[in-house]
Amino acid sequence: MPTAPLDIQWLGREPHGVTWQRQRDLLIAIRDGLAPDTLLVVEHDPIITLGRKKNANTNVHGSCNVPVQAIERGGDATYHGPGQIVAYPLLRLQTHERDLHAYLRRLEGWLITLLDTYAITAHRHPQLTGVWVGSSKIASVGIAVSHWVTYHGLALNVSTDLQAFRMLNPCGLDATVMTSLNHITDHNHVLDDVVDRLIQLAPAALQRQSPHLCTQSKQTNSPTT
Repeated sequence: MPTAPLDIQWLGREPHGVTWQRQRDLLIAIRDGLAPDTLLVVEHDPIITLGRKKNANTNVHGSCNVPVQAIERGGDATYHGPGQIVAYPLLRLQTHERDLHAYLRRLEGWLITLLDTYAITAHRHPQLTGVWVGSSKIASVGIAVSHWVTYHGLALNVSTDLQAFRMLNPCGLDATVMTSLNHITDHNHVLDDVVDRLIQLAPAALQRQSPHLCTQSKQTNSPTT
């Protein structure tokens, strides 16, 4: 198992563009050996991002009233917004880790384990990436890799306004397929608690050393959490 250290930063509420630039700066620093593997955890303002899948923009409806941004990750169109935890692992993959399908399954397994701590049985879909509860999708996964350093990652709906997904066909699917932790449990889970559990499980899931947590960034400005 890799013994590389992992720096974890809970950024609270931050615009997507700011975090996107953080990722690009860290990608270069990790590639050049100037920064450790890093996990960024964040809650974004409303935005739709478009992955590299051809014609991903056609899955955004004309009535969309939030910013739309094309980015480097694989996959289709997806929504980020308040009440959703987004995690971006930036990891220098060692030679034995360079199976990207296996890496995607690790990210999905991380979320499946997290949801199990809430007594929710989640699973993978045989044809699609992401994490599902029954026939509903609770989390999306999309990654990019440059010089064998990973970036982008996953998004877990906690208290996300599910109506926001009606602005698009998320990952090419009907918006009604999307669900959230609060919707499934009929309970108002606090975002910080879910973040804490995600972080506790991160070293084992990402196969890295116990993390150094950037506690000074551990705050959220979101009135919805």
